[in-house]
Amino acid sequence: MENQENLNIDLLEVLGSIAPLSAAYHDRLRSQLVTQHYPARHLLLKPGEICRQIHFISSGLVRIYNVDTMGKEKTIIFMGPGELAVDVSSFYEQTPATEYLETLQPTTIQSLSWHQLNSFYADFREGNYIGRIITQKYLVLAVDRNTELMNSSIADRYISLLSRYPIIEQQVSQNLIASYLGVSRETLSKMKAGQLKIRNT
Repeated sequence: MENQENLNIDLLEVLGSIAPLSAAYHDRLRSQLVTQHYPARHLLLKPGEICRQIHFISSGLVRIYNVDTMGKEKTIIFMGPGELAVDVSSFYEQTPATEYLETLQPTTIQSLSWHQLNSFYADFREGNYIGRIITQKYLVLAVDRNTELMNSSIADRYISLLSRYPIIEQQVSQNLIASYLGVSRETLSKMKAGQLKIRNT
């Protein structure tokens, strides 16, 4: 599989794979998209801020996380090339965010504002269709993530993470992976050691 760090995906190509884009849609989107490059460990959003933009990751890696009452970070999800990074409630309701959005590597992002996105829904038939397909995708992703946390073993969650992001171990620390899995680093290490023993027998 191609190294995800080397990917450079264009939003227009992704949307065009969902539905044909009219020339007017294509041209307006191209003119309004804002492309920005961020270093690793840059906060795109902090709790209390309003998420004004929806971010499409062209290259790099982003995590969404929150901090519990004990001050411990809880990684909600990782988002890589070809995916969207957004605090859903804050963006769609234009209310203060409860989550952090942080780049984990040098990251290139293409962004649209809330007003721009809604103008595409209002002005273009394909805008509504594409928006519905993408919303359905991320709704299913959120449900699957919750189901995974409630019903899957640590090992199954770990395997699922590697299937989605094959090089995640080279991209982020074991602490972040443990945080995503909902376990301590020690538990993750013990689980991985057990898997290695199983694989070597």
